[in-house]
Amino acid sequence: MIRRGDLSLTGLFVELERDVGEPGTVHQLRMRSRDKVVRLDIEGRVARVTRSDDLLHSTLITGVGFELLAYNAESRSALDRFVSHVAKCRIEELRDDESGEYEIAGLSVETGWPLRKGERVGIEVPSPTGGSVRYEGQAVRSRRGKAGRFRTRVTLTGEAPAPTAQRAVGGIREALTDVPKPHLSGDLARFSMPTLLTLADLERTTGELRLTHGVERAIVYLCEGRVVDVEGIGDMSGAQQIGLLCGWTQGHFELFLRQVDRPDLFGIPTTALLIDLARAHDEAQRVA
Repeated sequence: MIRRGDLSLTGLFVELERDVGEPGTVHQLRMRSRDKVVRLDIEGRVARVTRSDDLLHSTLITGVGFELLAYNAESRSALDRFVSHVAKCRIEELRDDESGEYEIAGLSVETGWPLRKGERVGIEVPSPTGGSVRYEGQAVRSRRGKAGRFRTRVTLTGEAPAPTAQRAVGGIREALTDVPKPHLSGDLARFSMPTLLTLADLERTTGELRLTHGVERAIVYLCEGRVVDVEGIGDMSGAQQIGLLCGWTQGHFELFLRQVDRPDLFGIPTTALLIDLARAHDEAQRVA
């Protein structure tokens, strides 16, 4: 028996009465909307497992969080249609209850940027009858996920026109899908800056390597594996900035593969740049 759960464009959480394996296990999921109109077959990877006893039915309940694996545009489109239909059915159910009214108290919004606690947000929610309703809300908490994106809980305070919001999120689906996703991301504690630059050199990578360390941000521009430019770390030379970034042992990185139109400020291969930085670091240590 599958119990009621939560569904989004990125994941599914349900309660089951059987074991599905440890996190990382991949299952073929077959879902059907409550009105039996829309079906979805998609692979899901177990991301989280919780277990508790059902005292009423004397069974062991397993709560499972699945990461939905949409590998291509067709599967992502099918997932989008399924989630939209389920959301529409849910709103219609709320409208048809005994009171004849429904209220949305809060939403979780996924974005490519963090929202400050208390920041006002404008959110446009599609209505089941067509069109949309714009709400004003306040960010409660914002957390970074493993993919580097931010999931923010927003408490809605009422309907509001667009100008009242400090930052507008133009529709839930747009917030989930329109922000470019990195081709590679991770923690600097696991993959240091020198390691990333060496990998980029070996793969002749062209794109932007974006780094986050607390409130500090930096972008390293790569062209055919060579570091050609850097920005974001104060009033320092390019080599000094790269040297500082190589010392970051905490933080997050995102690599976006795209064309880079920047002049080459360094003029040397990445390997030579790293060797020069290591030599300068050793000399500074001896002087100290």
